[in-house]
Amino acid sequence: NIEAHLDEQLELVQKSLTGYLELKRNMFARFYFVSDPVLLEILSQGSNPMEIQQHLPAVLDSVAELGFDKKDKAKVTWMKSPEGETVPISENLRVMAAGAVEDWLANVVVGMQHTIKDVIRTAAAEFNSMSCQQIQDNFPAAVALLCIQFLWTADSEDAIKRAKAEKGVLNAAAKKQGALLDEMIVQTTNPELGKCERKCLETMITIQVHQVDVSQELVKAKLKALDDFDWQKQCRFYWKPDVEDDTPGEGSCRIAVTDVEFQCCYEYCGVKERLCITALTDRCYVTLSQALGMYLGGAPAGPAGTGKTETVKDLGRTLMLWTVVTNCSDQMDYKACGKIFKGLAMTGAWGCFDEFNRI
Repeated sequence: NIEAHLDEQLELVQKSLTGYLELKRNMFARFYFVSDPVLLEILSQGSNPMEIQQHLPAVLDSVAELGFDKKDKAKVTWMKSPEGETVPISENLRVMAAGAVEDWLANVVVGMQHTIKDVIRTAAAEFNSMSCQQIQDNFPAAVALLCIQFLWTADSEDAIKRAKAEKGVLNAAAKKQGALLDEMIVQTTNPELGKCERKCLETMITIQVHQVDVSQELVKAKLKALDDFDWQKQCRFYWKPDVEDDTPGEGSCRIAVTDVEFQCCYEYCGVKERLCITALTDRCYVTLSQALGMYLGGAPAGPAGTGKTETVKDLGRTLMLWTVVTNCSDQMDYKACGKIFKGLAMTGAWGCFDEFNRI
């Protein structure tokens, strides 16, 4: 009889614990992507921010460490990526790591997004007058990458608009992109490049090689209109100073693929490598963005190890969006799926379910 009573009590404890964790997850939706034992550890160490550092990558994709003010020990002043890149948080957005852990972590997320948006706003105003080297030195890797994409989009659109009236404009634009690529390649021989800078430079070259290829294709296709599909199918990047978006602050960074326009999500991406862009990845981007534009999902199919998951993650990085990858197994039940779906719906992140047919 005692056993039955204890079982009953244990079930009650289990139920109360599940309820408590659910409550905390509701307050900070990124906790939905964290397992129960890890979440318990985070909550138990809530008042000691230094102890939580090891679990940061579970809730902030590319933040491995938060830096605190030397005088005011609880004030978060910078974030550091796993690769070692440090980004200071904007002065007015520095939060205190005190009180309930879910509250201050939520404030850190807001601070991160606002900071990235502030940096992009500064970059969008200045990149035209900067050399490639200066862009790389002055901005975080992800924003430096955006700068060369803003530049390419603006130059190409300008050339296409003028192509009807003037000869050789597209050719000149393609040459300009080629010169920029050469400038980047020369930089790789610099012996003083740090690990982070080199990785950032390699990523910029990966993207720029594709942009040069596209520019040359536009010359061959003799484009004369912006609504031509050869141009529309590309990933196009814009900074719109007079448009508001979900993140407060002036302006909005927009990424367009075909007729679908996405808002940049301002998630800090660290110094991530990017996929080499091929005709196939381009087609995947077009297909996935069309599906998302219609509020549908996408299901890339193909043999194992061909890069389906990586392509989805790469599209997420293009939009500065957090992509949560779940490796599905036959152990997953409706509760586990429900937890992930709740998190995705509340945070606006993307979910990528690997081997979905195993469920």
